Amino acid sequence: MRCPRWAGSGNAGRQDGLRLIDGMTNVLIEPSTTVAVDDPGGFDFPDLAADPPDDPTSTTRHPRGDNRDDEGSDPPRGGDDEERQDRRPSRHRQRAERVLIRRAVHRSRALAAADPDDLRLLAAVLGSGVDLATLTVAALTAPRTATAALDDVLALRGMDRADQMAEVAFMERRRTLSLWTILSELGAVDGRRPTVDIVATKATVAAVAALSDATVARVERVVDLARGA
Repeated sequence: MRCPRWAGSGNAGRQDGLRLIDGMTNVLIEPSTTVAVDDPGGFDFPDLAADPPDDPTSTTRHPRGDNRDDEGSDPPRGGDDEERQDRRPSRHRQRAERVLIRRAVHRSRALAAADPDDLRLLAAVLGSGVDLATLTVAALTAPRTATAALDDVLALRGMDRADQMAEVAFMERRRTLSLWTILSELGAVDGRRPTVDIVATKATVAAVAALSDATVARVERVVDLARGA
């Protein structure tokens, strides 16, 4: 921009120049001057009513039919195959079922061939009925401790009298009651167990000592029937 040549000289000329510059400045910074929005030389303001850009961290769902999250998603696969596999029985389950059925058949045959007196004693030990089906199920599901009273009878038979007295005297009450019940089933004692412990201990030891070899053999057979030996 060329500087204007002043009409005057000296101070008068400089004052005229300052007034001219001041007038030009007022025109440039006049507040009423605005820039049109659609002026190519102005600013391009965004339309506030338009949709905001997508935010990858936003959880807002798009309207139905314009759901971008569904674009490119794969349909579920293998549904029919999985259903067929669920309906297909497991080989391990089949093997376990066959083993259980085989055990039940063998145990039922063994019980059917057993002496009726042995079956009655076994039913008393297991607390079940004497029919073959009920007794078979009871024998298959009974814990090993179900024959504890029969085991006590056999164990006491292998002791001398002093050890028998000590063993019975230190037994828990429930255990001595079970032992007395078995001796009653074997016909070795009559009536209820004495309430006095020392009297009951002596009576129990005497009953065990009086068992015959045939009765002891019967106890052994019933233990084998209960355990499937």
